[in-house]
Amino acid sequence: MSLLQRIPAKKLQLAAIFTIAIYPIVTLLIRTDAMHFRNGFLLFAIATLAAFIVLVFAVLKLARADASENKALLVSIVLSALPLAYMGSNIVKANQYPFIHDITTDTAQPPMFTAAAELRSADDHPITYDANLAEVQQAGYPDLKALRVNRDAQAAFTLAKAALLELGMEITAQQETVLPYTLEAVDTTMLLGFKDDIVLRIQQTDDGQTVIDARSKSRVGKSDLGKNAQRIQNVFAHIAR
Repeated sequence: MSLLQRIPAKKLQLAAIFTIAIYPIVTLLIRTDAMHFRNGFLLFAIATLAAFIVLVFAVLKLARADASENKALLVSIVLSALPLAYMGSNIVKANQYPFIHDITTDTAQPPMFTAAAELRSADDHPITYDANLAEVQQAGYPDLKALRVNRDAQAAFTLAKAALLELGMEITAQQETVLPYTLEAVDTTMLLGFKDDIVLRIQQTDDGQTVIDARSKSRVGKSDLGKNAQRIQNVFAHIAR
């Protein structure tokens, strides 16, 4: 009896269910800080490998299975394909964006974090800016520029603060006494609950307009999958409405 014949279709189905159940369980553990995200990502990788094995066995078995096993095998194929599709989409996305996690509209003189320095742990990325990122960012986000608004700095500050709050971010620091004004906030990602920091720098121009520069930086992870640039663009879109 071959290995395929010794593995019942029902067991493959149970294995597929168990494999896909790992994802929401580990996601919850990471989000509630019950598990370090690196350990969680390792479990994701193991679950994906297990799903691939289940998928291969189910497909091969389906080609020669009895009709009574078809339903269980089809369920196994569908369920095991889901984590593979999820991980595959993330791999594709990672290849579409620069492998960086610190994005700013001013790479020459990026806005500086203050509150974030206190909020970040020793395991998090430091708040310092690596000038070597400028060329990488320019190649990946050539159109990411500062926002110019036809308002004075005080009005722009009010709009910017409202935009951060509307997007569900938590204001961690604000300075509107001396130009340039600054705003800092924390944005928590929806799925895994990662906390990223954003700072806005608001400067008055000679012609009465205001220039708003932004910087968004992840606390953990090497690649942000485009999230920081998207965050800046979303904030600017809310301000410019």
